[in-house]
Amino acid sequence: MEEKLARVKGRHLGLGAHLKTLLSELNEYVSSESGDCEQSKLLGLRNNVASIIEQLATVHNEILSLIDPKDIEPEIIRHMKALEPCHQVLAKADLKLEEIKQGQSNINSASYSLGAAGLSTNRSPAHCKLPKLALPEFTGEPLDWQGFWDQYQVSIHSNINISDIDKFNYLKGCVKGEALAAISGLTLTSDNYQEAVQVLKDRFGNEQVLISAHMESLLKINKIKSVDNIKGLRMLYSHVENCMRNLKSLKLDTSGYGSLLIPILKDRLPDEINMIISRQFCGKVWNLDKVMEFFNNELRAQEDCNFSLSNKSDGRSDNFRKREPYTASGLFSQTSKTPCIYCNEGGHLPSRGSKVSNHHSRKDILRKKGRCFICLDSRHIAKNCTATYVCKRCNKGKHHISICEAASGRRNASKENGSKEDEESREFVGHTGCDQQGILLQTARVQVYDEENIGTQVATRILFDSGSQRSYISDKVRARLQLKSIRSEKVIIKTFGQDNDSKVKRLDVVQVKVKNKSDSRCTSVEVLCVPTICSPLTNQYISKTHDLEEFEDLELADHEGDSPNLPVGILIGVDYYHTFMTGKVVRSKAGPVACGTKVGWVVSGKIGTGPPDLHCFETHILRASVECKETSDALRQVLDKFWSVETIGSSSDCVVSQFENDIGHDGTRYVTKLPFKPDHEQLPDNFSVCEGRLTSLKRRLTSKGILREYDTIFT
Repeated sequence: MEEKLARVKGRHLGLGAHLKTLLSELNEYVSSESGDCEQSKLLGLRNNVASIIEQLATVHNEILSLIDPKDIEPEIIRHMKALEPCHQVLAKADLKLEEIKQGQSNINSASYSLGAAGLSTNRSPAHCKLPKLALPEFTGEPLDWQGFWDQYQVSIHSNINISDIDKFNYLKGCVKGEALAAISGLTLTSDNYQEAVQVLKDRFGNEQVLISAHMESLLKINKIKSVDNIKGLRMLYSHVENCMRNLKSLKLDTSGYGSLLIPILKDRLPDEINMIISRQFCGKVWNLDKVMEFFNNELRAQEDCNFSLSNKSDGRSDNFRKREPYTASGLFSQTSKTPCIYCNEGGHLPSRGSKVSNHHSRKDILRKKGRCFICLDSRHIAKNCTATYVCKRCNKGKHHISICEAASGRRNASKENGSKEDEESREFVGHTGCDQQGILLQTARVQVYDEENIGTQVATRILFDSGSQRSYISDKVRARLQLKSIRSEKVIIKTFGQDNDSKVKRLDVVQVKVKNKSDSRCTSVEVLCVPTICSPLTNQYISKTHDLEEFEDLELADHEGDSPNLPVGILIGVDYYHTFMTGKVVRSKAGPVACGTKVGWVVSGKIGTGPPDLHCFETHILRASVECKETSDALRQVLDKFWSVETIGSSSDCVVSQFENDIGHDGTRYVTKLPFKPDHEQLPDNFSVCEGRLTSLKRRLTSKGILREYDTIFT
């Protein structure tokens, strides 16, 4: 080892001495003030110096591989400092060569101009400082290989001014994950660079692998349900077009896979788009290139239309622009700025008032104030009202809901029956705000199938829930797989916070097979069939875990696709939970934890979500209304409307009318009742409180054994 190191250092010293001689000669030739520099001689000296520097770099790399690792850093620093004068002289030589070339081009241009037209036009090349070019990255995804290699080849691989060992350094810095693991066993030498490139090409640049990856990507495109989702349609078109171009570069024409892709593409597009494309073919056989052409034309037309509409919306008035935006906090306000017409108090709508709840009293107030019985406006009466309003309570009369007789009848019946429920609707508003935080659940995308029908496979999402005793499958997934029931079981399904009064349900039990991700095996599970497992999981930003260093080499089992709201088709409970789990766990510093399963790595835990400006607010509104319905005489309602609506101002005051009806003579003097409001609230009689206290007293006396003595004393 020492002898070899001595030989290499001897070569290094010899090359260094020769480099000093050539460098001194080149520096003197460039710095001469005579100005008679020959281009050929200057270029020859410059190339000789560059060649010696390249040989020195090769020898120096051999020295680094033989010396003690502790001495590598100071050796590199010494070598780089020694090369600084060389680069300065080479820069001077390049500038001198550029001046010589520029002078020759000016002379040639001038001679040509004088010989042809007597004019001369001198054009100097423009020099501009471009921004730094970021090197591409490759993580081992076959779909990204071609784009990575094209950019890397132009920037690094084909650059003759970069040595192979430097190219190898750049290559290792550009690859990550599986790609880095493929070449990690090669030592950092110039000879291993070409071998590393060939390893990457054989593994990730294989034509069959690329074709399979692109075809699989086309088979997994997401369905766009609405024709109004122009952004989603454009992304789908771009993805399909990109895959088609890559397949074409791999010498695979659309005629080879078009008949397979067209039905898949039709299933992923909205029905409106399929109808437009079908009209273009007029009963002819569909061609993939034509389908994409018609699809693109329709998409452009919709984008142009939306752009025109957005321009029109931009021309709104300044008053509209300056108006403050609506906020979710407005839902908390249960009060109205306009006071109630009947009680002159704020905080409720006219139909919600409790002080004046009788419809006759409300009509009297409206007559006094000269307001319309339909819209409550003070500028006209009911017969001149142009509103098309129909009462929402009875769905029959053209009157305001606050004076509806059917509603008044229900309130009176409720009071007479002594109901403890209030006739008014109870409203609850709940508000939740979140800011860039999400909780990831253990989910995985899998392929499931029936053992009797292996050809039919369905892609669905599994939710692993160790808090559930049984496993479930939705009726939608069962119908797609056409699973037959093997038996039925009586079960009680209790959700979080549910009481013990749950009903017993008879559910079908089916058997389904889940395809493993790491091998060709499958896992068989028995699940209960339910209509729906749960609503789509929200804020599942699984892609954010790709930025975590601990999860770079993990093959995750799920991804959110176009939307972070994930529908669930199968729930795996604790009966099969540990059957899928392999026991491997990877924890990240940021919080999420990855657990190894047969279907891939599932990630769970808290994680930051979305872009920096993402804010989501959820508002839940509950409106519970308790009403007592009773049948009323329809003819009486019609007659009341006939005599009351059109007789504005003819009715007497309600207090005077009550006084006239209640006054009488008892033989000595005239007497009348106090004018109590007919809709006043009934005072409680405290009967239930007294009854409860009496029962408690009796129980206490019985327990002490003095009830009989107590009874004797008071009787």
